[in-house]
Amino acid sequence: RRHGQKWMLVNAVGCRNVLKLKRLLGASIEGDSEQQTRRADEVTKGIQNMGGVYPKLAQRLINADGIVTSDALRKSLRQTLENNQERSLKEVQSHFLKHGGPDVPKNINWASMEVLGVGSVAQVIRVDVDIGNGIETQVFKMSFPDTKKTFETHFAQLSNCVEFLNWRKEEEAAAFLQVLLSKKDKILEEFDLEQEAINTERAHPAVGRCAATLSGKNTSVLEYPGGQVRVRVPQVWGISKYLLRQEFARGQSLNKAAEFMRGGAADGAARVLEQVLGSALDPAAKEASRMRALQDMLPYATPPVAHVVGNLLSVGASLHGAVPVLGCLMLKGDDAHGDPHAGNMIHDLKTGDFWLTDWGTVVKVGDRADAFRWIVSHASRATYDRIESSNTVAAPVLEAGRAQARRLSDKVTFGAWLELFRAARREDNVSVSLQDIKDELGPDSDVVPVVEIIVLTSAAVQTSISLLESFDAGQHMAADWGLRGLSEVGLLVIWSGVASLLGDPQVATTNSVDWLPPPRR
Repeated sequence: RRHGQKWMLVNAVGCRNVLKLKRLLGASIEGDSEQQTRRADEVTKGIQNMGGVYPKLAQRLINADGIVTSDALRKSLRQTLENNQERSLKEVQSHFLKHGGPDVPKNINWASMEVLGVGSVAQVIRVDVDIGNGIETQVFKMSFPDTKKTFETHFAQLSNCVEFLNWRKEEEAAAFLQVLLSKKDKILEEFDLEQEAINTERAHPAVGRCAATLSGKNTSVLEYPGGQVRVRVPQVWGISKYLLRQEFARGQSLNKAAEFMRGGAADGAARVLEQVLGSALDPAAKEASRMRALQDMLPYATPPVAHVVGNLLSVGASLHGAVPVLGCLMLKGDDAHGDPHAGNMIHDLKTGDFWLTDWGTVVKVGDRADAFRWIVSHASRATYDRIESSNTVAAPVLEAGRAQARRLSDKVTFGAWLELFRAARREDNVSVSLQDIKDELGPDSDVVPVVEIIVLTSAAVQTSISLLESFDAGQHMAADWGLRGLSEVGLLVIWSGVASLLGDPQVATTNSVDWLPPPRR
């Protein structure tokens, strides 16, 4: 028989894991804050224990509202899935011998090795190298063929499960399985460090052009009230498909900043900071004065207070530098960062550099970038009309938005774009998620990666805002930056301002020069 016992046995392995992952990601987590945290961590541990590709898939689905319904679980997944098992020194040395070739330095001091990061696909290390006239610290990124083989095996098991679930008429599970399989190509691409080296080299001039455009002065430094930031891409030297040398991006990621601010150590530090700012500054002081006060106190602060201050300064650099540049890449049609989550954004307080790392995947809007710019502009205009005109949006704005949306896709409406930018209102009768759009378009649509970037970048913006909103001093600074408005419309405020600088005049920001509007009085 076609569907005999052996057939069912072969397909059961992948299907069991599909159902288990679906159940864990969709877990209902209730109780008080402490209970939710504990239960969420238990669920995350269960996903980690599945091993192989499954934690990676969970990481890719964190922002899928229709799949992950608990904010506590989403928070736990972000924090915990970054902490993978690191490879031993012996394994690293063996990897260098096998995949290094003549381009690997000969005089590496392996006793100096420090693991900078461990993901489900790659591990990044730092070592000291004797270069003849001194010691140089070098950074290497490794991906592992054995891990890739495990991922491929798991994807094969998942593929075998498709017919089984259809035969069983498990429609909901079959739809979830298709979501998992749609991630296959992008995840496996991350193992190819030769391609990452190519992507990174292409990103260098593109980021430089965007920074020059946004600065208005043809420089790489973006200035804002009370600070400045230089958005950078690390230099890379491709060694092999599984080994890459890269420039050391010093600093702290936005993810690490968020983890600290959510911890208990930040509470007392925040109260000290509020007392200092409250006594040193008049409540009506301008933002530049506050920023200068933060900069001045940083060298003298206790470590916890310094950490809070540094996080605030990193938020400013993110919202005024990294996020606008990420938007510019997409709105101009250049190779846009394919995985712009907060862990890939690193700020160096000492130099003011803001690093965009991990260019393993890129997305290109191409010749339809102008349509995307207009969608951003019209969506922003619609939001501004609602704020200023009692929720009434001019009909020409809606019609123009719909026309541009059709240029990108017949199936993603202007209302769907509004929802993705968190600019829709209840009266729109629009309730659409990232997953809804991806299900509608299918895994091969070139609009899907664009939608994913919007969701990832928007999440990074919300991470920054949540840091500011966690205590009074941050809320004062948020008001000075116009972030009360940003809390309402998220990423849209920044990217609509970027669109205006790239040549589209109909934008909703109250200042066509700066992508963050002036504070509301």
